[in-house]
Amino acid sequence: MIFCIQSYLQFLWLSKNEHGVHSPFVYSLLTKCFYKKASLAHHSFDLKLSPKKERLLNKMYHYFKFKNCVFYTPEIAIDNTILEADLIYTTIDSVENIDPFIESLFSKTHNDTCFIFNNIYRNPVTALAWKKIIGHPRFTVTIDTYLFGIAFIRREQEKEHFTIRT
Repeated sequence: MIFCIQSYLQFLWLSKNEHGVHSPFVYSLLTKCFYKKASLAHHSFDLKLSPKKERLLNKMYHYFKFKNCVFYTPEIAIDNTILEADLIYTTIDSVENIDPFIESLFSKTHNDTCFIFNNIYRNPVTALAWKKIIGHPRFTVTIDTYLFGIAFIRREQEKEHFTIRT
């Protein structure tokens, strides 16, 4: 519990909104997706998320218009029928060694694949795994929203990490 409070206070101290972002891709994501006030049709993910996480995931679903989604949780296995995924959603709290796990997911990706990692601040182990994901050379854009860790493989963009209030 103390770890969650400390990590949230640190997140608040470091986080920015759209005014602190200089990447056109991330600025557009923030203004047209994260901070958009319009009501959207609800898309059910059956992931047992909090209402705030469900809203953010729904906004991202409509913004990116995901077609092929892969959901991996301890209860849901990776769908091997999808060759290239637009969205890969996973939790990192049950992954002991994050590097081989991430490498196995890369086989289903393309340049615009969005990775969403849930529970990045559940405990010190997941926070360390998230730091390793941020440092992974294949991820060029990583966004910490405290609710989710979001990562993109965008070959046309320089490597950057953002800490964003949602």
